[in-house]
Amino acid sequence: MQLPPYTLLEKKIMYSDIIKKISPIVATTLTCGSLVFQAGRESSRVDELFTKAYAADIERKSINELLYEIHGKVSGIERDIHYIKKTVDVSLK
Repeated sequence: MQLPPYTLLEKKIMYSDIIKKISPIVATTLTCGSLVFQAGRESSRVDELFTKAYAADIERKSINELLYEIHGKVSGIERDIHYIKKTVDVSLK
């Protein structure tokens, strides 16, 4: 079975029909693809924020530990000074 030869006008009409049928599909595909891409970018940003928040939390914990350590040392020195002062007061009497 052989197809009849088409004129140039008929070919243009066929191609325009094909383009009319395919263009909504292409537009929908591009829209969905861009939505997925944008969602991936936002997900990456959120992941980056969680990483920064975790790092800040660790830094805050290490600062608190350092403050507790300094407080402990100052308290120890304070007790030693109080003991020395008490000892000197007793020995002077």
